[in-house]
Amino acid sequence: MKVIKTVVENIKEELDGAENYAKLATRYKDTDKVLADTYSKIAAVELDHVNMLHDQVARIIKDWKVKSGEEPPAAMQAVWDYEHERSIDKVANIKTLLEIYKRP
Repeated sequence: MKVIKTVVENIKEELDGAENYAKLATRYKDTDKVLADTYSKIAAVELDHVNMLHDQVARIIKDWKVKSGEEPPAAMQAVWDYEHERSIDKVANIKTLLEIYKRP
């Protein structure tokens, strides 16, 4: 399903952006608190985008199952499972960066 590929690519872009902003928040934490807070907020918004897109993939797969009455093709499910696991790891790393940022 090409739509899942597109959404997965968007998830990757959002994760890369969130990671970049979280790193910038920690970089400027001690030198420019206002800028750092802005980067932290943007990172959190990017993570919200990831969750929204993730929900859409889950919905698309569910709708496909209902319409077809079958499980998704094994290859499609394997790709999604791989990407989903990868994104879970990256989200955890980003949240860790944001927690580091919040520490005094």
